[in-house]
Amino acid sequence: EYYRLPLEKRTERTPPNVDKVYYTDSNAAMISALLFASEILDKETLKETAIKTADYILNHCKEWNYFCHYNDGQRKLPGILSDQVSMLRMLIDVYEHTGEKHYFKEAELLAQFLLDIIWDKSNGGFWDKRQGEDDFGELKRRVKPFLENSIAADCFTRLYNHTLNELYQKTAEGCLSLFAESYS
Repeated sequence: EYYRLPLEKRTERTPPNVDKVYYTDSNAAMISALLFASEILDKETLKETAIKTADYILNHCKEWNYFCHYNDGQRKLPGILSDQVSMLRMLIDVYEHTGEKHYFKEAELLAQFLLDIIWDKSNGGFWDKRQGEDDFGELKRRVKPFLENSIAADCFTRLYNHTLNELYQKTAEGCLSLFAESYS
C-alpha cells in the first residue's frame, strides 16, 4: 500500500523494511541475464549496468578467493556453493562479453578455491559449503546439490574450452558422473 500512495502521502507513513543484503548468487544471475539481454536487445546500457554491478560484487563480496553475502559493511555466510558457482558463471560471462582478462583471472582463482576446498577428491562433485565449527544440527550434514554441481560442470567445461586445461574437463566430468546413475 505504501508504494501506491502519491509521494507527498508517503512522508506521513513508515516505509516498509527493505532487505539490504547483497545476495551474491542472485546478483550474479542478474548480471549474467543483463549481459545476454544487452546482446539480444542491442542495449549497451544493460551491459554497463552488468559490469558495474560485477565490479561492486568483486569489491565487496569477495573474501580471499571465494564469495560471501554482504550486509552492513560485512561479508557473511562464506563459501556457499550456490554463491561460488553463480559467481564463476558470471565471471566467465563478463569475460566473454568484454574480453577483459582480469575477469577470467578471477574465474580461475575461484575455480581453484572450489577444487582446493569443497571438491570431493574421493568421489567427485562439490560439497554445498565448507564445513564450519559453528555448524549445528542439519548444517553439519554435507550435501552435493544437483543444481549447483550442474552449473559447476557447465562452468568447468567453459573454462576448459578457453584454456584446454584437462583438469577443468575432468572436473566437469566428475560433477556429471556423480549424478549419472540417479538421473538416467
